[in-house]
Amino acid sequence: MAITVSIGGVDKSDQIEWESLSVEQVKTSQIDTCSFKLKKHAGKTYSPAIGDSVLVQDGATSIFGGIVVKINNSIEAGLLTRLAVQCVSYEKQLDRYLAVREFTSVSARYILNALLDEFVNQPSKEIDLGESTETWTTEDGTVAANTTAGQFIEGSQSRKFTATASNTATARRETTLDLTLFSDATASTTSDKIKFYVYVDTLANLASIRLLCVSDAGATYTNYYETTVVAASLVAGWNEIIVLKSAFTSSGSPNWNDIKKRQYRVTASASGTVNVSIDDCRLIKSTAFTMGSVKDADAPTIGSVKFNYESVSSAIKQVAEMVGCDWYIDPVRVLHFFAPLTEPAPFGLTDTSANFAWDSLDVSQDSATVKNQIYVRGGEYQGASTDFDTDADGVSLNYRSPYRIKNLTVTVAAVSKTVGVDNLADPASYDCLYNFMEKTLKFKTATKPTAGQLIKMTGNPMIPVIIKKGDASSIATHGIYEFLILDKTILTQQGARDRASAELTAYRDTLIEGSFTTDTTGLRAGQTISIAIAARGISDTYIVQSVYFRTKSPTGFIYDIKIVSTRSFGVIEYLLGLLRDSKKQITMNDDEVIDEVQDIDETATVADVWTQGSMNAQTETITFGEAEQDDLNHGTVFVLTPYVFSGFADTKRPFILDGSLLS
Repeated sequence: MAITVSIGGVDKSDQIEWESLSVEQVKTSQIDTCSFKLKKHAGKTYSPAIGDSVLVQDGATSIFGGIVVKINNSIEAGLLTRLAVQCVSYEKQLDRYLAVREFTSVSARYILNALLDEFVNQPSKEIDLGESTETWTTEDGTVAANTTAGQFIEGSQSRKFTATASNTATARRETTLDLTLFSDATASTTSDKIKFYVYVDTLANLASIRLLCVSDAGATYTNYYETTVVAASLVAGWNEIIVLKSAFTSSGSPNWNDIKKRQYRVTASASGTVNVSIDDCRLIKSTAFTMGSVKDADAPTIGSVKFNYESVSSAIKQVAEMVGCDWYIDPVRVLHFFAPLTEPAPFGLTDTSANFAWDSLDVSQDSATVKNQIYVRGGEYQGASTDFDTDADGVSLNYRSPYRIKNLTVTVAAVSKTVGVDNLADPASYDCLYNFMEKTLKFKTATKPTAGQLIKMTGNPMIPVIIKKGDASSIATHGIYEFLILDKTILTQQGARDRASAELTAYRDTLIEGSFTTDTTGLRAGQTISIAIAARGISDTYIVQSVYFRTKSPTGFIYDIKIVSTRSFGVIEYLLGLLRDSKKQITMNDDEVIDEVQDIDETATVADVWTQGSMNAQTETITFGEAEQDDLNHGTVFVLTPYVFSGFADTKRPFILDGSLLS
């Protein structure tokens, strides 16, 4: 078959030195790796970049998907540039995000979805979550809230559609959404996806599920995008449905930037009534991680698990261990979560099969990893209020409680005493002090109980989680192999039982290891493979532990396969386990608040604007008036001099006798 290497979504196979291409694939939390070399010269100038996506395929089979993490640039013969490229699988991307969340009494599927939605697949945009805060309008059949445990995958409920035989159940939710933008206002293209979950109770009674994204308001359906999912593509129980925006068909003239409502329609087959619960519909990026191959994740209910700033890959690993499952991320970012021995290899090995090198098969057996009686010591849980009595001896000032006690009250001879916090409170202000960590009640000399007085401590004891669980069949076969698990994040007895059960499932039998070589494609870590070689006395089913791909020609691989009978810890996984255990020693307070500091780049544009006008405008008012005095045509009165005028109104004039024209 042809070997294809795509970088950034573009086939670059002709740029790769085929003899340098190799892929190593390992189980669960360990990271798959890929390496290759390419040359740059006058005719070939392409260079990959750090962070580019890489997909390696053997024919139609995808054998590696991941990102470029290292490029080594060297010179050969003084002229030729050679690039050595190293890549890691998509599990490594999950290590970029830290999970901080506590879950109680939910399924593994619920936790996995929350880890991806809240911490990994960002940005996204919520469309319809089925919660009580949303308003839905039923158009046909019966549609109601569903709070049944296990039938919602986000929040506290889903939306349940009940359709009778050959009929439909239809409902719409009206909110205007711009689906060309994610929640952080970054652009969404038609290569992005719409994801939602459906829970089907009776698959034989289902015909189809339809989703419309409508640009019309109210009950009008003229302009919309549509997708229909037929029952044949689903399974009973949970299904993750993912549709490219470009894969929706359109009617009329809808617009992704103006979706006024969504209509969901469930159509029953003629066989009978079907109940379908729809939950957690949202817009996700084309590069988002999805849960299309999550199996065996609905039972048992996980009692309690808390993640204290742990990588998402570590959190998924812990969930897998709690329910006895394996997991991996495939080359197209799909999470596979499954019980061991439930993902079969595409072929097995027999005496007559020609799909492996006969002399390459090697199998050995080792009992060093057997664990068949497990002790789990978890954290502490708060018990019901209890009385703890002790008799005073008249000498001691200090009395110990059997547990650390919260909400403590104290009486001595039925008389209530004031209690302070040791090392914090002033002893003079209290009858006694209590040291929670030392479990010690401390009196002072002045308040020391006398001999025979009853000291009663009342409060909520912090009871340690301790359980013991064994596997009778394994003990009968191999004898007792005990093992202790210390995990302070386990806060319930049921959580401890779940953890012990998962450990027993993985390690109750002896470890059988082996290896072989094949040139047949299709094997990957985590699959189960049947080996029945009568001539060698081998007949068993094994788990593929690792697969190493190396090229034997430009068109084919050789596959070196390692197998085990059950899961074993390698050095890398062991060290990761130690790191994870150290993190579990941190106690998260219920009232912790994160102080988030986020760098934000902003661009400010400044322009000058001039406005002409007075900067100190003042207003004055001047009032003008006229006073007129007309002295013409007034009668004149001549008087003897000397005479002084009194004003314009004075009509008197002096008469000069000497020199006057009248003289």
